Amino acid sequence: MPQIGTLVTGAGVETTIAGQASAASLLYLGDIDTVNPLSGITLEIDGVPFVNIRGSATLCNAFAKWGSRAIEGTNILGVCYKLGTGKINKNSTYRLINNGATTPVVRVLSDNQDGVPYIVAQKGINAQSFEDFSRFSALIIDIPANVNNIEMNFRDGHRETWSVTDADTYYALNFEAEADGRLGGCTVIDNTAGTLDSVRINATTAISVLTIKLPDAAFQELKNA
Repeated sequence: MPQIGTLVTGAGVETTIAGQASAASLLYLGDIDTVNPLSGITLEIDGVPFVNIRGSATLCNAFAKWGSRAIEGTNILGVCYKLGTGKINKNSTYRLINNGATTPVVRVLSDNQDGVPYIVAQKGINAQSFEDFSRFSALIIDIPANVNNIEMNFRDGHRETWSVTDADTYYALNFEAEADGRLGGCTVIDNTAGTLDSVRINATTAISVLTIKLPDAAFQELKNA
């Protein structure tokens, strides 16, 4: 569990940790029960950004909880950012945006040496509009109340239109979730098992969706397996 830095204090202040010889699969600040201190996190590998969340403590928090999948306390998930499937032996830079004035240490760890990074990015959906998503590992919706419905298209041809509470219930049946079936107040659609072919999210009011996916070649290998 090497320490690679310390978060610099101040809301909106960026901590850059550059010149790392490799990228770890997991990053956490303080310890597993530290309240999410970030409003942004970026991981660059050989100068290319793979993880890129900016200006949303809500999405940073939910992304960390999705990655940790570890319960601490009563109906609360710990905070640990899952950035890839294992250690990635490439030059890497971390950019962390403080959401307040905390200064936890930054630590990384990996459980294998043959990883690939996740591709993590935000996608906005305007009011009274929709967006289609496919080939993803997970989707995280920042304001579930602004979703009209979610059209779920499964790989076996089955199709249903779900409410966000349907999606929350389904997530909680399969993964560690908080009491409302959400992570940090966000609705999560997980597709790590590859059972979903595509999803359409219909919004009544503007929302942001965090997409988490493996690079296409790696995703296809997992899907074929």
